Amino acid sequence: MLSLSSSYATYKLIDNNGAWLIFCNDEFVGGFAERYSAVNFVEMLVEARCVEHKASQVLIDTNLGCEKHLCRCFKEAPPGTPLS
Repeated sequence: MLSLSSSYATYKLIDNNGAWLIFCNDEFVGGFAERYSAVNFVEMLVEARCVEHKASQVLIDTNLGCEKHLCRCFKEAPPGTPLS
């Protein structure tokens, strides 16, 4: 099983009237006009962390609810691994 770093990150993508705002651990990272571009950017950041065996979760907040996605490091983490 993968040895997981103690460093976890939570990325939030928030639909703000059509503008997609991105936060990492509640710190503003950037914004995009399209969801597709925002998701691709966050996927790139998450993949870079996975290469270093650092886990990330992604929360996508829309007017329809919140989607939650875990990176492969979280999926390989032992039971009880805290989500940030």
